[in-house]
Amino acid sequence: MNRNENDILKTIFVRMAEDDDTLPDSFQTKTMERIRKESERLQKRNERLQLILPFAALPVIAGLAVAVFIYMDISLPDISFPSISIPVPYLMMGALTLILLVGDIFMRKAYYKKHPF
Repeated sequence: MNRNENDILKTIFVRMAEDDDTLPDSFQTKTMERIRKESERLQKRNERLQLILPFAALPVIAGLAVAVFIYMDISLPDISFPSISIPVPYLMMGALTLILLVGDIFMRKAYYKKHPF
């Protein structure tokens, strides 16, 4: 939540406290905690959607491209690729580099989650 929302809520709670003294002492604390939890829940939901939607849109876009090719009766040209033989040590080094890169990304994400800026 940003500062303006906190100030608005604070003024509302102050007015409520002035108007009616029957509220429990922990009412403001409990309400702010509920608001914080709801904000965190919505933020996590938005993060999940941002991760899922591109992967969900990919088959739709690919299917649309295939449908256009079929509808327009476009034929793809024949393309031949040269045969390339990659030595096994180079292949292993490439796979190891990829694995280490992915591991580094996950470790940094976990670190920054525990130690925010």
